[in-house]
Amino acid sequence: MKLELEKLTDEIIARLSDIERTCLGCISIYQTAEYSLDCGAIAAQMPEVSLYELKEDIILALKRRHLLEYHPEIRSFQLHPLLRAKGEIML
Repeated sequence: MKLELEKLTDEIIARLSDIERTCLGCISIYQTAEYSLDCGAIAAQMPEVSLYELKEDIILALKRRHLLEYHPEIRSFQLHPLLRAKGEIML
Protein backbone atom coordinates (compact mmCIF):
# COMPACT_ATOMS: atom_id res chain seq x y z
CA MET A 1 0.00 0.00 0.00
CA LYS A 2 2.76 2.44 0.92
CA LEU A 3 4.58 1.73 -2.33
CA GLU A 4 1.38 2.38 -4.29
CA LEU A 5 0.91 5.76 -2.57
CA GLU A 6 4.50 6.74 -3.33
CA LYS A 7 4.03 5.75 -6.96
CA LEU A 8 0.81 7.76 -7.15
CA THR A 9 2.38 10.88 -5.63
CA ASP A 10 5.37 10.54 -7.97
CA GLU A 11 2.99 10.37 -10.96
CA ILE A 12 1.05 13.41 -9.77
CA ILE A 13 4.23 15.42 -9.24
CA ALA A 14 5.57 14.37 -12.65
CA ARG A 15 2.46 15.85 -14.32
CA LEU A 16 3.01 19.29 -12.78
CA SER A 17 4.66 22.12 -14.64
CA ASP A 18 8.15 23.14 -13.56
CA ILE A 19 6.82 26.28 -11.88
CA GLU A 20 4.13 24.32 -9.98
CA ARG A 21 6.82 21.90 -8.71
CA THR A 22 8.96 24.88 -7.71
CA CYS A 23 6.03 26.36 -5.77
CA LEU A 24 5.40 23.08 -3.93
CA GLY A 25 9.12 22.81 -3.21
CA CYS A 26 9.19 26.30 -1.71
CA ILE A 27 6.19 25.52 0.44
CA SER A 28 7.66 22.20 1.61
CA ILE A 29 10.88 23.94 2.64
CA TYR A 30 9.33 26.91 4.44
CA GLN A 31 6.17 25.32 5.84
CA THR A 32 6.41 25.41 9.62
CA ALA A 33 3.99 26.14 12.43
CA GLU A 34 5.86 29.39 13.20
CA TYR A 35 6.02 30.71 9.64
CA SER A 36 2.76 31.63 7.95
CA LEU A 37 2.79 30.90 4.23
CA ASP A 38 0.41 33.30 2.56
CA CYS A 39 0.71 34.40 -1.07
CA GLY A 40 3.19 37.13 -0.15
CA ALA A 41 5.50 34.72 1.66
CA ILE A 42 5.40 32.26 -1.23
CA ALA A 43 5.97 35.08 -3.74
CA ALA A 44 9.06 36.16 -1.77
CA GLN A 45 10.53 32.71 -2.43
CA MET A 46 9.66 32.89 -6.14
CA PRO A 47 10.76 36.34 -7.40
CA GLU A 48 10.69 35.14 -11.02
CA VAL A 49 6.87 34.92 -10.88
CA SER A 50 4.47 37.84 -10.56
CA LEU A 51 2.09 37.83 -7.61
CA TYR A 52 -0.83 37.77 -10.06
CA GLU A 53 0.54 34.67 -11.86
CA LEU A 54 1.22 32.99 -8.53
CA LYS A 55 -2.33 33.60 -7.24
CA GLU A 56 -4.31 33.14 -10.44
CA ASP A 57 -2.38 30.37 -12.17
CA ILE A 58 -0.07 28.39 -9.93
CA ILE A 59 -1.87 28.35 -6.58
CA LEU A 60 -5.30 27.85 -8.15
CA ALA A 61 -3.99 24.93 -10.22
CA LEU A 62 -2.47 23.29 -7.15
CA LYS A 63 -5.66 23.82 -5.14
CA ARG A 64 -7.77 22.34 -7.97
CA ARG A 65 -5.58 19.23 -7.84
CA HIS A 66 -6.00 19.16 -4.04
CA LEU A 67 -2.25 19.36 -3.53
CA LEU A 68 -2.42 22.64 -1.66
CA GLU A 69 -4.87 23.75 1.00
CA TYR A 70 -5.44 27.16 2.56
CA HIS A 71 -6.23 27.29 6.27
CA PRO A 72 -7.87 30.64 7.08
CA GLU A 73 -7.58 30.18 10.85
CA ILE A 74 -3.78 30.25 10.62
CA ARG A 75 -3.74 32.24 7.35
CA SER A 76 -1.37 29.80 5.73
CA PHE A 77 -1.10 27.41 2.81
CA GLN A 78 -0.26 23.81 3.62
CA LEU A 79 0.70 20.86 1.46
CA HIS A 80 -1.69 17.95 1.17
CA PRO A 81 -0.82 15.42 3.92
CA LEU A 82 0.36 12.83 1.35
CA LEU A 83 2.91 15.28 0.00
CA ARG A 84 4.02 16.20 3.52
CA ALA A 85 4.42 12.49 4.28
CA LYS A 86 6.52 12.06 1.17
CA GLY A 87 8.87 14.54 2.78
CA GLU A 88 10.54 15.85 -0.33
CA ILE A 89 9.33 17.49 -3.52
CA MET A 90 11.57 17.05 -6.52
CA LEU A 91 12.59 20.50 -7.72
